[in-house]
Amino acid sequence: MATSISAEETYYLRIANLLLKVAPTAVRVKFDKEFCPSGLHTVLNQNKAKIQGLKQKRILNQKQWNLLFPSSVSTDTSEGAALSRIKYYRNEIAHNDGGTLTEQQFHQLWEEVSQAITLLGGQNFTQLCADLKVCYLDGHDKEVLIELRNIRSETIPKGAIVYVDITSEKYALSWKERSLIAEVYLSTNDVNVLKRSKIVMKYDFFPLLCQLYSSKGNSDVETYFTDPIEAINVELEFLMNETDQTTFATLFLFVIYNNCIDENIFNRSAEIRNILLNLSDHFEISSVLSTHVVKLELNKLINSFVKKCENSYSLVHDKIFDILVLFCGNKYFDLCLAVAHTDIIRDRFQFLSLNAEESEGMITVAADKENAYFDRILNDIRGGHIENVFTNIQITFMSYQENLLEHLKNNKDLLNIVLSLSEKESSPLITVVNQGLIYLVHSLIDLGFNVNVRNELGRSPLFIAAGSGYTEIVKLLLNKTANPDICDHKKYPHFTWHVCVTTLKL
Repeated sequence: MATSISAEETYYLRIANLLLKVAPTAVRVKFDKEFCPSGLHTVLNQNKAKIQGLKQKRILNQKQWNLLFPSSVSTDTSEGAALSRIKYYRNEIAHNDGGTLTEQQFHQLWEEVSQAITLLGGQNFTQLCADLKVCYLDGHDKEVLIELRNIRSETIPKGAIVYVDITSEKYALSWKERSLIAEVYLSTNDVNVLKRSKIVMKYDFFPLLCQLYSSKGNSDVETYFTDPIEAINVELEFLMNETDQTTFATLFLFVIYNNCIDENIFNRSAEIRNILLNLSDHFEISSVLSTHVVKLELNKLINSFVKKCENSYSLVHDKIFDILVLFCGNKYFDLCLAVAHTDIIRDRFQFLSLNAEESEGMITVAADKENAYFDRILNDIRGGHIENVFTNIQITFMSYQENLLEHLKNNKDLLNIVLSLSEKESSPLITVVNQGLIYLVHSLIDLGFNVNVRNELGRSPLFIAAGSGYTEIVKLLLNKTANPDICDHKKYPHFTWHVCVTTLKL
């Protein structure tokens, strides 16, 4: 039989339930909307004067107005402040050793937290908070205290890095959460169409699609959500085919700056001027493509393709960036190869001649374009991006390794640039040993690389190969006079090295 609990414990449990059971969903809705920051609240505020006219004409009543523009007693009603309040009070509850609250504390905390939840999650959470405030609690609800204790015991140490796959079954958006997000952006009719069609769960970037579709509003919702990538490509095609391609040229800048355009670049006049002149040669621009014009275009694109965070612009979602890079690579291959960010050259191009399994979003390189690609790789060496050259996504293929070495050997100046790192922590020999690329390890040693070079941790190629279990590379390095007695900065050789020596009977 459930035991009764005191009023003070009840107050504590209600706040704990509010913070642990309702607030996380509200916060999640907020973060989902951050994929498309131009949420409904922002759009409404931008059009408040027009909506005020509807109220004056009695098209909207006061109740409807309050739903659109809810009032708040808090002195700071920003979403950032709401997140801070939930985090603060969640910590307070989790570390309340007594497990009780006074009635005064309860009402004060409830008002603060429930307002923050509603601000983040929307009006749908108002009733959830109200129901939880008066629902019956008994001893069974004390299990929430166990959850609180788990929070304390599972605290992640400061500085630790935690990787969470938000597309996994455990963390992915539920059907209900997606429905709540859809209701923020879409009409009731459109939401019902999506629910009936069962495509609500199809894409992990569903919140973004809701935002993008809401900004269009003139297409069939089921068609759009069935193939949204095609819809975005159609829009890019439209911008590309406009008589004045200023907007498309501005979007191309995100390919050059790897989806992060810092406002400070507009102050580096020589650098940005050359880039804009280059783009002007490839696109039809009605006026001079100046920094002033670009900034105007970027600000016009906010709420559709672009978001701004502090002093930098980026596309509203990584998926949109993926689509843009592939679109530009297919439509403007030569330009993209010439000016795209070095990370894009490293990660997003794939030779057809490798006969590799086709990966989504990769720009394919035909056989007659491979030399042009290696010319760009050599330019990246000149630009100091040598690590990118030796961590290229295609470098695991033997034919690619052979081609890279041939181009280096045919250009003595660039080979000398690479060899200049032979004694440094950033030595390409360390980079290829880390990847287990025995052909490149052998080739770089033959070119003159120091086999006993050490990385920033003091670890030699032999140390790294032994620790990674690369037995054949260990054999090769020892045959090439690698010193087995070199210790790292902690003053000991790797234990795995001793295992390798025993196994190989050296």
